[in-house]
Amino acid sequence: MTKHLAKTLTLALSTLLFVACKPATVAQPEPTVSKPTATTKSVNIGASNYMTVPSHWSIKPSLMPKGFVSYTIKDNNLHIVISGYATERSNFNHDKSRKDLQNITLLYRAGAADKEQKYLKLDDHHKIGGYTHYTCRTAKKCYQVFPLSHWRSVIASDFHVGGMKYTITAGVDDLNGTHAQQVLTAIKSIESK
Repeated sequence: MTKHLAKTLTLALSTLLFVACKPATVAQPEPTVSKPTATTKSVNIGASNYMTVPSHWSIKPSLMPKGFVSYTIKDNNLHIVISGYATERSNFNHDKSRKDLQNITLLYRAGAADKEQKYLKLDDHHKIGGYTHYTCRTAKKCYQVFPLSHWRSVIASDFHVGGMKYTITAGVDDLNGTHAQQVLTAIKSIESK
């Protein structure tokens, strides 16, 4: 072996040994940008109608015949029952809606602290109708939302949106509290997409 070849082999072997013994570089993970958690979600409530609700609400559908819908949202702070059926917009008006709401809330109004029949309009680009609310005249939970849940206050609405007529009844304990506001916000958010 020639001196030159030995030198070259030694240099090559030293280089390989140096590269092999060099500490491995650890890949640094890319910093992750935390995505904000969604505080609301959009849920279908029949046909092409959607309601925006807090993301922790769980909506449960009921088995209904074609053209009818029924959903329930229930937790420790509220109970909402949504029912609806397909109908033409021409079959709906405020006078009929007001009468339907009076019939639905007859028993609620009987136990209310304020028996005034309020009809608060929900009209917007998507829907037409209204809602009312009552609070028990006593400190007891005198209102019942089917099936068998008892509340101090009730919110009831009757409206038409996207080819469907809906009736929503919601029980809450504090009509001025956060949960009642969430119910009203959800009802007002309903739109046809």
